[in-house]
Amino acid sequence: MGKNFKELDSYPAQRVFLLCEKCGMKNPINGENAARVLQQWMKSELKAHGLSMKLRPVVSSCLGICPEKSVTAALLSNEGEASHFYVLNLKNSQEVFQEILDEVLKDS
Repeated sequence: MGKNFKELDSYPAQRVFLLCEKCGMKNPINGENAARVLQQWMKSELKAHGLSMKLRPVVSSCLGICPEKSVTAALLSNEGEASHFYVLNLKNSQEVFQEILDEVLKDS
């Protein structure tokens, strides 16, 4: 390890769901950054179902996949699983998130 950094032994959530800030700025929802709107919606849904420690939605900088009228997302695992990338159509982003949540719960 470097002198000025160290690797964390663990992360509080089992998985992290990254939402691209740049995509969110280009595709606002009611004048607000779509990535931040989706993050808040996801957090409240997870909290309501007692699943805050299973999946953590986080807004990130650009993920380098720049679709039109969509938000790029990535699902990262703390358990050594492969990463998955998604393009969330803003019209069905809640439906896509529910599918991802169902997948996360299936593994629990």
